[in-house]
Amino acid sequence: LQEHLQAEIKACQNLLRTGELIPAATRLDSLCQEFPQEDQPRHLLAFARQELQARERVWFCEQLEQKVWSHLEKKHFQEAQEIIEGGLRTYPSELRLQELLQAVAGSKSEYEKAQHLEDQLQRCRELRDLGQLDEARGILDVLRGDFAGDSRLIAQRAEIQAAIQQRTRARVIQAALERAHTLLGEHQPDSAVQLLHRTIGENG
Repeated sequence: LQEHLQAEIKACQNLLRTGELIPAATRLDSLCQEFPQEDQPRHLLAFARQELQARERVWFCEQLEQKVWSHLEKKHFQEAQEIIEGGLRTYPSELRLQELLQAVAGSKSEYEKAQHLEDQLQRCRELRDLGQLDEARGILDVLRGDFAGDSRLIAQRAEIQAAIQQRTRARVIQAALERAHTLLGEHQPDSAVQLLHRTIGENG
């Protein structure tokens, strides 16, 4: 019996070394039932089961990650978070899942931030087309706090600023034309011409 026991233990150890955990655990379970007083089969069985649990945990995390990344590619952040939270209910202390949840939260935050910027830039374009330049500039000034280096924001703000300056020049020239018309009505043509020359020189 001892020779049979030792031969079986050696065979099981070889299976464990080659990673064949399920066959090893099956044979060791039989040995434990056949030799309940022996410690070595019991210890080896405990080791095999522990390794199987670890392997199952790794496989579980890998499958979960594939599902999560599939949702992230579609920007389905809520679904991705729910999958990870479900995994953490199974393995609450799994650092791999905790880090993945943080990564998803970060990606969601960045996406929402970028989406907010795009929405606000579109709003500014609409306001510009409506001639509401000051309102558009106000939105862009607020956005500069969070998106100071964004090239689209910089370009759009420069465009709005140029439009405001052009509007201001047009208003000044229009006011000068109206004043010149008044001066002509008061028989002061020289003053009217001087006013127009000066205004155009300063705002041409």
